[in-house]
Amino acid sequence: EDREYITDAEERENEVDALLYLIERQVRILIDSHLVATQLNLTRTQALEYANLARSLERMMDHAFSIATLVIEHPKFTKNMIEMTPLESDVIFFDILRI
Repeated sequence: EDREYITDAEERENEVDALLYLIERQVRILIDSHLVATQLNLTRTQALEYANLARSLERMMDHAFSIATLVIEHPKFTKNMIEMTPLESDVIFFDILRI
């Protein structure tokens, strides 16, 4: 079944968290050292943009992990939602969040 694709969601989420930590650490080093910035051919502004992008991607992964957890924990609800329109499924989705 399609749910097999999300069984490793927690592992993937942890990997993305680790990558964000790595990128933020590298950006801090680049900001502190003009030599490092020159060697990487990046400006400090570009480095900050990379950090912002990484943070946004990590936040998206947090949401994807939350959705995967809901699908795993509530298979009856989520299986029925596939055939529904977005407005119909929103009601069920919010009910699941209250559980």
